[in-house]
Amino acid sequence: MSLIQGIDDQLLSILQTSISRITDNSFAIYDCSGVLLLQMKSKDGKTASLESYTSDKKFIQDGIRKALTRNDPSLFRDPQGIHHIFIPVKFNSKGIVLISGTFNLEKAEFEAISAPIKSLTEIFLELNYEKNSHNKGYKRTKTLMDILSGIRLPTSTARVYSFVLDIIILLYDVDTASVLVQSNDLFKTSISSGRLSRTVTSLCLEKNNPLISQSIRNLSPVFDDNIENIYKLGFPANIKSIYVFPFSDRSKNYGLLLLYNAFLSDEESQKILDFCKIMSVVLGHLNLQNAYLQGIADMETLDMVITQLIPHFHETDALCKIILNKAMEIVKAEKGSLMLSQGNSLAIKVAEGVNRWLLQDIVVKEGEGIAGKAFRDGKPIYIKNVDDIKLPDLKPRGRYNTSSFISVPLSSGSETMGVLNITDKRKGCELTEEDFHLISRFASSSSVALKISKDYISAEQIIKHSATDSLTGLFNRQHFFVRLREEIQRSDRYCSIFSFAIVDIDDFRLFNDMEGRPAGDSVLMEIAGKARRCIRVYDILSRFGGEEFGILMPHTNKNNAFEVAERIRENIKESFMLRWKKFSMVTVSIGISSFPADGNNIDELTESADTALYKAKSTGKNKTVVYSLFN
Repeated sequence: MSLIQGIDDQLLSILQTSISRITDNSFAIYDCSGVLLLQMKSKDGKTASLESYTSDKKFIQDGIRKALTRNDPSLFRDPQGIHHIFIPVKFNSKGIVLISGTFNLEKAEFEAISAPIKSLTEIFLELNYEKNSHNKGYKRTKTLMDILSGIRLPTSTARVYSFVLDIIILLYDVDTASVLVQSNDLFKTSISSGRLSRTVTSLCLEKNNPLISQSIRNLSPVFDDNIENIYKLGFPANIKSIYVFPFSDRSKNYGLLLLYNAFLSDEESQKILDFCKIMSVVLGHLNLQNAYLQGIADMETLDMVITQLIPHFHETDALCKIILNKAMEIVKAEKGSLMLSQGNSLAIKVAEGVNRWLLQDIVVKEGEGIAGKAFRDGKPIYIKNVDDIKLPDLKPRGRYNTSSFISVPLSSGSETMGVLNITDKRKGCELTEEDFHLISRFASSSSVALKISKDYISAEQIIKHSATDSLTGLFNRQHFFVRLREEIQRSDRYCSIFSFAIVDIDDFRLFNDMEGRPAGDSVLMEIAGKARRCIRVYDILSRFGGEEFGILMPHTNKNNAFEVAERIRENIKESFMLRWKKFSMVTVSIGISSFPADGNNIDELTESADTALYKAKSTGKNKTVVYSLFN
């Protein structure tokens, strides 16, 4: 016995399965009096009772009555707080109600899904009920439902569009069909099929064309068979009529379905529109999935690129170059520049794709041009067509190939350190909004790296200035004693030795009085350079202050230390002989002590070296004395 008179039970089951798969939800089917016709099927195909979702039968009865009264899909919440969709379907004075299990989607998605399902189900049941007189329509709907019941979400929009064309041409004997997708202000043919597919492949329509704007605005099909209108649109003479169907929901248009040389009944036109609405839901979910996957891929790319910045924190030049190169690599650009701030202006630090020497003297003032505006406002700028921008300070773009441009400030907190500029994508393509968002995210991370580099270098300079003598560039006395203390601890731990020398310029005060302080400063700097060239790489040379220098020689006994000291002394003596009129010769005296023989701490080692130096001074100067020789 048929569940509903005039409706095949097997087809009713197919209807139930198809709707469940399309909406990714389970539905039970009731008649108008509340009698259960088909229990819902779970995702694994097993039969499930609606009572597993709600134990209140009165809720089901009341919901059916309200839905039938409204004659519109309704969303009701049961006593347990769970939402269910009630979709009333009427045909030939008969009717059924589809009731979903738990429904967790947003209200907008409920509206996008339920209305087309109601319409499609009514058409399906009506055609099945009157199949003897409408056998062709019955076969079309059955074929469509069979296909939909076995559909798997395509992996690309191109496959969705191809699927749509195959179904429409198969079921409705359409001569030619195509799908148009928006590109800027035009809808261009993405895919076509049928007898005149080659003819329509290159066709496109302007976005503000009345056929398109009306179809998208009203979410309805638009038909035109006026030969003059069709000719004005640029279609060839063998196109006699056009149907336009939107792939749209209330928030986004995914494209247009165009049927050429087709003459449909209102009923057929409505069916195709409902089918396009269902495919719009598929396209929407596919876009979200692709956006999610692309976001994951972008984040992985950014993570990898940012990791490559870390080794260059201490080198600003190298860091700026790699930031620019990686930014261009991410969006496949051929030209770009990175500008750093100089007070209230910007100067180019690195550039790629443009002759660096042509740009080296360019200075952009704050607020001047695109980069100057991004620098002043601290906000990224994406320009699709620079020719449309009216800025008084905008420079001519003769050296660029495309009109799109991205300029992103490199900011950390309230400080804008520079601007990253990207243009000329490879193969002459325009930079897209997706490129803009990707570069903006990359710039945020690069700004952190640039700030760390700036602070790191500033800290290094502070440390260097605090540890060095400003005149000679050698370590100062304070830092030297830090290193001396570390060497004492290390040598004591490993039972090692080292030597310590104090170098003093003979009669330096007299030299300053006779030759002047500028000459004295010159002697100090020259002696520092000569002493540095006479010691080993790991020896430590410092200026003690005044005319004294200190030398720390790790792993060095007194004999070897004496040889080093003598090399320094002889070199200085020969270099400064007969160079001044009033002071004929500059020489040095050197005192040496060793650890642990001459002291176990800084004070003892310093006192021993001072004693040796005093001995050198008191016995004629211009000589090296080792403490142990007269102790």
